[in-house]
Amino acid sequence: MRNPSSTRLVNEHEAELVSLLVPLSTSQTVTAMRHWAACAADADGDPGGEGEPGDTEPRRALHCSEVLDGRRILDGDLDADSGEVVAAALRLAESPDAAGEPARTST
Repeated sequence: MRNPSSTRLVNEHEAELVSLLVPLSTSQTVTAMRHWAACAADADGDPGGEGEPGDTEPRRALHCSEVLDGRRILDGDLDADSGEVVAAALRLAESPDAAGEPARTST
């Protein structure tokens, strides 16, 4: 939700959204907010989601969110090319360290 109209919709519906989201789990909240955002985009005339009118580039998104106890949730919607890039990066990250090279770390 990048545009001012979406921000306005969030502000208008904040009290209702919060009361609906309070009893939900984290994953249920994410699902509910995605659904709400899609409905808001439709109401705003942007049926494809976060995009600008006339966009010709495919919409791609990848999010890594920290949740409780340092755990992370990775979620994305990738086109074929972006999916290949991410799959290759994960494959390389999971491969063993090369002999004689320093061990890789997460930082």
